[in-house]
Amino acid sequence: MKRRMFVVCILSLLLSGCSQVPPNTPIPGESGQPLMQQEQLEKQEITSASEKVAESEDQTGEPHLISEEKPKLAFEEPELSHWILGECAYEDGYIILYQCKKHFYAGEYIYTLEWQQFDQAGKKIGQGDANRKNSIPLYDLSIENLRSEDGTVKFTVQMPKSKYQEAHREEVTVLVDEQVYQTAKQQENVWNDDRYLVDDWYVLSQNEEFLLEYQLGLEDFCLTLPDITKEFTLTSENPALERGLYELLHPDEPDISNPDLDIAPASVSWNAENKSLDFSIDCMAVHYFPYEDKQETEYHYTAEMLQTKIAESPDGTIAVYTANEYQMFEGPQACDFLLVHPDGEIQYLYSGEKTDHLFFLDNERYGMERMGTITFYEIATGEKCEQQPQFDYGTIEFEGETIPEYRIVGLDIDEKNQRLVAAYRRNNWGREIIEEDGTLSSESTPVYILVMDFSGKVLLNQEAGFSAFAYGKFTMEQVEITTNQMGEAVFEVDSMRTEPKTLTYPIS
Repeated sequence: MKRRMFVVCILSLLLSGCSQVPPNTPIPGESGQPLMQQEQLEKQEITSASEKVAESEDQTGEPHLISEEKPKLAFEEPELSHWILGECAYEDGYIILYQCKKHFYAGEYIYTLEWQQFDQAGKKIGQGDANRKNSIPLYDLSIENLRSEDGTVKFTVQMPKSKYQEAHREEVTVLVDEQVYQTAKQQENVWNDDRYLVDDWYVLSQNEEFLLEYQLGLEDFCLTLPDITKEFTLTSENPALERGLYELLHPDEPDISNPDLDIAPASVSWNAENKSLDFSIDCMAVHYFPYEDKQETEYHYTAEMLQTKIAESPDGTIAVYTANEYQMFEGPQACDFLLVHPDGEIQYLYSGEKTDHLFFLDNERYGMERMGTITFYEIATGEKCEQQPQFDYGTIEFEGETIPEYRIVGLDIDEKNQRLVAAYRRNNWGREIIEEDGTLSSESTPVYILVMDFSGKVLLNQEAGFSAFAYGKFTMEQVEITTNQMGEAVFEVDSMRTEPKTLTYPIS
């Protein structure tokens, strides 16, 4: 009898308030054994009531009192071996999270994540299964910060290193409320019947000043300082920074996604004077200001970093160069595009693909064909010109988004006659087939010829007389155009399997 009373008291203390289970402590049970293996213990209701008021801390760090009036929770013991992870208040009642041990195959076991819900009186009013099946038991780890929030129950768990992953922090969200679950399912945030979300955070850098964690993909980060924790996404689109961070994490491993991009490991440091977290590589730096939640990017390319000259202004004083050229994994060649001024200043334009087209209209303006559209810019300010190409790309609705109906797939510049000769077709928006009036069409689609002068006025817009596939090998099919400055343009495309086609265009 004394032994039984001792077990009840221990359970009462552990389950008070938002209680969590200490590491290596399966509950309920004795000597670390699951409840189902305790045949001599009678089935009893789990209680969180304490004989006296207990003191703990809430998420703000302020002490609060756990009421001794808390009811007994009528927890129904599952038939399988199980362990209580913890309990907390949920809506107008309470909720208990627990794990069950299930046989998988060949002596292997998996551990579920389930819950039971209770009203204010402690009566069971519901239960559910998060459909989380993991070979690592959570009850043997440190469960922290268990709490309910907007129809969910959340907690933090420190996952150990395994042969599949490094040690990391998991932020687990259990989708208890049905509407919350259905919303997550509609937004494709969960797979199949899973009712949980997991954010994995790995340590990137840590010292006495800060802790910086990252998620796979090296875009999302979590910075912890003595007085603040901030999650943020790097806004820089330059893949060189991502490669530098990869080199920092894996100095001896090749990056198969960017194998040709030769970037030294990035450095990450806390600038106490500016109160900023600084990411730096040889050609750029990003400064994140957590107290203002903003980012600033600066570039410092040198002449030694320049690679291929893409275009030159008519007077020869300004040029467009590439830097950091590399072959994307199963994709086109990519690079940074830079504008080099007469005084040697190097201006970063953007990171794109070598299939993009950059050209000069005169000594004050340059043009850019990127992502299927053409834009004119002022060299002095870098701003868009007031006068833009007059071609109408149209719009269509595609998977809930409004996108351009047509896209440029080839371009060449006739500088002598100041003509811009382009090829365009219907937009497939990354798909291997073209959308035709909301239905799927064949893989090839007609190509059109577009001719404009350097003011953006359309001089010719007609079918080119051939078709092109939506995709080549790993990338969109491009049309190669060569002008002879005599009003003729030669069009070539790999998928035509015919002789190149020559078309004429107006030059006067």
